[in-house]
Amino acid sequence: MGISCAIAYVSAANIAAADDIRAGGKTDGTDFNGDIEALFSDLDLSQNSVPYNYLVGGNATTNGYTGAVNGSINMTLSNVNLGANGCIVGGNYSYPNWGDGIEGIVGGISGDITMNLNNVQAYNVFGGNMISSVVKEADYSRLPRGVENLTINIDGADTNIARAVRGSNAYNGYNDTAALASTAIKNTVINMKNGYVGTIMPVTGGSYAGNSQINVSGGKVGTIIGSIGGIIGGNYGIRISGGEIAGDVVGGFEATEGERNYSAVKGNVLITVGSSANTVKIGGNILAGGMDSATTVEGGATVAFVGKGENLDFAGTVYGAGLDGSKVNGTKTVAFGNGEENFTGRFGGALDGFDVLSVGQGSDVLLSQSVSVDVLSVYSDAKIGFAETLARAAQELAFNRLEVVLADGFQQGDNVDFGEIFGDSVALSTLTADSITVKDSSGNRVEEFKVSTDSEGHITGITDIVAVPEPSMFAALFGVFALAAAAARRR
Repeated sequence: MGISCAIAYVSAANIAAADDIRAGGKTDGTDFNGDIEALFSDLDLSQNSVPYNYLVGGNATTNGYTGAVNGSINMTLSNVNLGANGCIVGGNYSYPNWGDGIEGIVGGISGDITMNLNNVQAYNVFGGNMISSVVKEADYSRLPRGVENLTINIDGADTNIARAVRGSNAYNGYNDTAALASTAIKNTVINMKNGYVGTIMPVTGGSYAGNSQINVSGGKVGTIIGSIGGIIGGNYGIRISGGEIAGDVVGGFEATEGERNYSAVKGNVLITVGSSANTVKIGGNILAGGMDSATTVEGGATVAFVGKGENLDFAGTVYGAGLDGSKVNGTKTVAFGNGEENFTGRFGGALDGFDVLSVGQGSDVLLSQSVSVDVLSVYSDAKIGFAETLARAAQELAFNRLEVVLADGFQQGDNVDFGEIFGDSVALSTLTADSITVKDSSGNRVEEFKVSTDSEGHITGITDIVAVPEPSMFAALFGVFALAAAAARRR
């Protein structure tokens, strides 16, 4: 069977004023066999008299069933203004009148969905399928499997891209997630370079079977949140390397009524913030967990800061477990440096609720506020202290156990001077020998070492270390996230 390709090109010159819905695929409820290339360009519907304007990458119908797309969807919008009520749907869109008892059902999409939004203004962006109206207690058992990979690329020109960009399926009408439950998107990547988005969230009351990744390198975002209700079946990553987040950055979810019994990230959360070249501004807080007692991160959570402190404009609080009873079941780690890039400079925020504070190879961190953790893990060539010379009188770096990781290049017979790591702003008077662990750079525990002390018996370093370091431990710790991101980029 041959493969066909549909190209929908819509311009201001060939669209009728009464039209409010345009689809890249079919509109008669039948299946589309092949890939869809949906192109919408130079289109201004902001003054349209109809209530809503929709641009749909896949099939669209008013007759209940949209038909399936037996292929992939590539949707590109350039210089498009849909007005205050305009919506963009990457997949299929069913918009029946539920008052007539018609079931809104979307067909399956066998391939991937890619959305490119270039200088676009809209109200909402939905990456997957959308049902505008659903019938309460309808039989949705015939719904198809979900999309494997969804990619949304946002590149605006200081425009209001959308009130919200959702990398998931969506529905309006009754709060019945069964209407889309079996069409869950498996993996999603949202890349933002320019423009403005009110909220970026991967899931809206639905689920992913795989991973979700959000990358912000420029522009402005109101808030980033995992979801309002829903499930991410794998890992959830957020990478902010440029631009501004006006509000909070949330690795977990915010549950809502009807979804409160379970909203979760089933894997790990990794939030990475900072850059050596670009300015990053975050006006709110950073939460590794969620914002409600009904939300859970079933794995661990890591918030890592990289780049130059002078490029990071952040004075909020970083919460390891989230807020209002949100749970992170695994280890909660805050890291300065991530194995690929170190962190150097002052950190102006507060740290709350973390198990581990890790200072990566070559990093030099000046804290501004007190912090208390169970484990302080530092590389032998790293530095950590407080920003002010006399900060020790007012600030405290409290930890129960000290883990020293031998940096790449450490030679057997070299010593570690704690004065070089902590300087004069951190007091180590209560440190004991049995609370110190030494590891090589591959994470293997080093058993042979001694502690050195000053005239008052305070520990000042470790000597007589017998170890040959292997490749960086941080590379192993963060490798799973790097592999996931690389796989997403290849897709």
